[in-house]
Amino acid sequence: MATITIEAPAKINLFLEVLGKRRDGYHEIRTIMQSIELCDLIILKERREPGIHLTIKMTASGNSDMNNLPPGKDNLAYRAAELFLQESEIKKGVEIYLEKNIPVGAGLGGGSSDAAGVLVGLNRLWNTGFSKNRLRKMGEHLGMDVPFFIEGGTAYATGRGERIFHISGVPHFWVVLIDPGFSVSTKWAYGNIGKNFLTKKPSYAKIVLKSLLAGDIASLGKNLYNEFERVLEIKYSGFLRETKRLLKDTGAKGVLMTGTGPVVFGIFKERGDANRSFVEIGRKARRVYLTKTRGGVEDGNHRGTNFSAR
Repeated sequence: MATITIEAPAKINLFLEVLGKRRDGYHEIRTIMQSIELCDLIILKERREPGIHLTIKMTASGNSDMNNLPPGKDNLAYRAAELFLQESEIKKGVEIYLEKNIPVGAGLGGGSSDAAGVLVGLNRLWNTGFSKNRLRKMGEHLGMDVPFFIEGGTAYATGRGERIFHISGVPHFWVVLIDPGFSVSTKWAYGNIGKNFLTKKPSYAKIVLKSLLAGDIASLGKNLYNEFERVLEIKYSGFLRETKRLLKDTGAKGVLMTGTGPVVFGIFKERGDANRSFVEIGRKARRVYLTKTRGGVEDGNHRGTNFSAR
């Protein structure tokens, strides 16, 4: 039977602001997302009989607690396969093997990337011929980050996150991630955003985009912004301060929490500098990753990430 392997990369948010709550209950956001080489691995195998079978393996770099991962039909990878079968009207089944290397509930978009990987993979497996635009539209039904991961790379997004403008020609840079080992509920984070936290910083977004395209890591680092840092300070102020200090003290050009957290990252222009930070922080922090940015789904290798745990 036909089989295909897909990498589902994590992302970091280099800029994220919340502009307000919409009438449909969702929040209006403005964000800049960047794929990184830390990836989940998805193997899709055609089955003659109808149905979806999902097997999940959690690796050391993913998370040790499977309770944080939605099982079976509640998992986004399963739901993506279910949606694809409905849209394509294909009567076959599929076996999904999902190797989780991305921490769960960490702000890295692992679940959304898995869903996008399944949509892209099944489109290839069965040679369905769906356009990227159609796959993105399907992804909107699964989660606001899913459309971004259909293509990945670097993108500016607005609306709920579904209006995406992909940006090419962005030089790669190195990233050190620190994961505290606990999860943050996206629902909780948005529920605590409050009117006092809402911002409008369009000039920051423009500077971040210009810095990215110029490969100016120093300027990029000075203008990183995430609205949700102020939200997480309600419960995790000590963690955020200590983690950001660790990254700054070991040479990061800029530090920021990604998504709704709690993972915090530092950016570096050179691999040697990033590696020194990774080694030094690895002696103190519980879970540390050394990785780099990557282009879209056709570009990159999940084996380009190093992981350290205490």
